[in-house]
Amino acid sequence: MIKKLLLISIAATLSLTAATNKEIEEYKMSIFKNSKQATVKSVKVVSREPAEGFAEWEAVTILIEFVVDKNGKKQTLKTPDTVFVRGELMADELVNLKKSKSARDSFKPKADASFFDAEHLVAGSKDAKNKILVFSDPLCPFCRDIVPDIIAAAVKHPSKLAVYHYSFPLTALHPASEAIVKAEISVRGSVKNKAEFMTKLYATEVEANETDEGKIAAKLSSELGVKIQKSDMAKKETITEYSKEVQAAYKLLIRGTPTVYVNGEIDQSKAKTQQLLKDLK
Repeated sequence: MIKKLLLISIAATLSLTAATNKEIEEYKMSIFKNSKQATVKSVKVVSREPAEGFAEWEAVTILIEFVVDKNGKKQTLKTPDTVFVRGELMADELVNLKKSKSARDSFKPKADASFFDAEHLVAGSKDAKNKILVFSDPLCPFCRDIVPDIIAAAVKHPSKLAVYHYSFPLTALHPASEAIVKAEISVRGSVKNKAEFMTKLYATEVEANETDEGKIAAKLSSELGVKIQKSDMAKKETITEYSKEVQAAYKLLIRGTPTVYVNGEIDQSKAKTQQLLKDLK
C-alpha cells in the first residue's frame, strides 16, 4: 500500500513539472528559427503517450509545418516528428545501451479504436474477424494497385475482413491529390456504396500536377458518376474534415503511402496484407 501511494505521489509530481505543449512547441521553433533548408511556420504537439521501455519518459508527436522553394514556387509542407519528454527534460532520442534499444526506432503510435469508425469503414462488416486500416493517396501508383484489391476482398468476404480507409495526399509528389481528397470528402455522406465509389476513385485519370480545382471537379464528376463542384471542395465543413483526415495520419507518424495496419499492427512490408488476401481467395 505504501509503495502504491509512493508511485502515485511520484507520478503526480512528474505531471506537475512536465513540460507543457506550449513549451515544447516554442523550444522547437527556436531551434528551427535559423534553419537554412526551409522556413518553419509552426510546430504543434499532436499527441503524448508513455515511451515504452523508458520509464517516466513520454513520446511526444509533433507536427512541423514548413515552406520550401520548389522550382521557384513556394510550397507549404507538413511532416510529423517525435521528441521525448521527462519532467523538464526533452531529448530528440533516447538509447538503452544495455538493450541496444532506440526509443525513436521503437516508438510506433498505436491505432486505437477511434480510427475504426463508421465513417471510414468502406467495405466489410465492423464485426469482421480481420480489420485492415489503410492510409493512401488516390494518385499513388502503389496505392492504386493495392487499395482496390483490399476492398474487393472485403466485399467478397465481409464477415472475414473489414477495410477502414483514410486519405493521406502526398501533395509534394501529386499536387492534385489534395483536391481529389476534398472532392471525395464533400460527397462522402451521400455515397451509398462506398466500396464501389472508392474503387472507381482509385482508377480515375486526373493528372498528378493538375492544380485547377474546377477541372478536377469536372473530371471526377464525369468518371465517378456524381455531381462535384469546385465550391463543394471549398466549404468549411469539407476543409474541417480534410484537416481531421490528415491529422489522423500525422498522429500515427505516417509519412508515406500506402501505410497499412493489419489487426492493429503496422504492416511495413505488406507481407501480412498479401497473405491475408491470399488466404481469402
